[in-house]
Order: sequence, then structure tokens, then C-alpha cells
Amino acid sequence: MPTTLKRTSITHTPPIERALALARKRHPETDDRALMVQMIEDSAARLAEEQQRWEEIVDNNSRRLAESFGPIPDNYLEELRAEWPE
Repeated sequence: MPTTLKRTSITHTPPIERALALARKRHPETDDRALMVQMIEDSAARLAEEQQRWEEIVDNNSRRLAESFGPIPDNYLEELRAEWPE
């Protein structure tokens, strides 16, 4: 079908075949193309969730550090580097 969108072809390497075999167990009547699209969408959703959790962890740790030690001064790195020997 004509499209202006990018297309990607995927060679059915052993890891791809294993992934498709697992996906077929859940959706035995679904063709390979649809299974691949579903696996990519599922993976993207999991990656987004992991990224969100990671950002929450970083934000929480940053907040806890600031509460414990106070905010980092703007010139912190310059002061630290001034202490280093040349």
C-alpha cells in the first residue's frame, strides 16, 4: 500500500522467531505482521512505564538529598574544581 511513512523490514532471525513463537501462543490466529506490531507497541508501553518509574526515583532522590544537604549552589562545580591540584 502506498505511504509516505518509513517502512522497516525485519529478517526472521532466531531471536525474532522466538519472540513470534511466544506471541503466537497468546494470539494463535494472528499473522506475523500484526504480532510484530503488537509486540512493538507492548514494548513501547513497558519502556514508557520504566522511564516514568526511573524519573520518579531520580526526582525522589534529588528531593531527599536537597532536604538532607540543602540545595546545590550555582557555583558548586567551580568551587570544587578550584580545590583540585593542577
